[in-house]
Amino acid sequence: MNRRNFLGGLGVGVAALGTAAASAGAESFARPPADPLDPPDPPGDKPPPVRDRKVWREALAAARTRHIARLSIYRDVGRFPLNHRVLGSIPTFIDHRGAPCAVGHLMQQSGHAALAADIARTNNNVYVEELGDGPALDWILFSGLTREECALIQPSYRWREPRRPVPQPELPHPEQDTLRQHFTLVERRLRGDTEVALRLAMARLEPRIERGVQLSRVVG
Repeated sequence: MNRRNFLGGLGVGVAALGTAAASAGAESFARPPADPLDPPDPPGDKPPPVRDRKVWREALAAARTRHIARLSIYRDVGRFPLNHRVLGSIPTFIDHRGAPCAVGHLMQQSGHAALAADIARTNNNVYVEELGDGPALDWILFSGLTREECALIQPSYRWREPRRPVPQPELPHPEQDTLRQHFTLVERRLRGDTEVALRLAMARLEPRIERGVQLSRVVG
């Protein structure tokens, strides 16, 4: 897992962004008012938009807590994806067995399995930091996590020669111990950076709140 030197880079990430980065992030991450990702709600009764920042922050904090708990379970179960397709070390969103990467797993567990499947179908080896505007970035925006944190969560996987197509019990992932250590450190980092990350997430979400986006968009 050499995509990022996570152990050497613990000092680089959300906590290093600071207040100025939060301000810049709000400008670069948000899009202008005519946002196609905020389509009009269907006809019928709908709740009035919630513009209370405290309510939004609490919703994002709750979603963040759920994601961190799911990441912990994902680490302990240890069913990580295999890279049988690209030489070198690269992310694999969902492998040939249906095993998702950590970010894909969080999407699935929050009720967005179709989004994870679409990413795997269109660009299965994408880095989180390379994602363009669209539903994937929208999921991050409403997740209580930041894009920088999702990039830290996402490891790479070294290429492995496929096993013969003979029915055999599934073996532990070749990088199991390394990956578990990675997720343990990431979980610790996420918990410690919660306050800074939520401030940054709220700054990036601010334009959407102003336009009246529904609180229900916060991902489960």
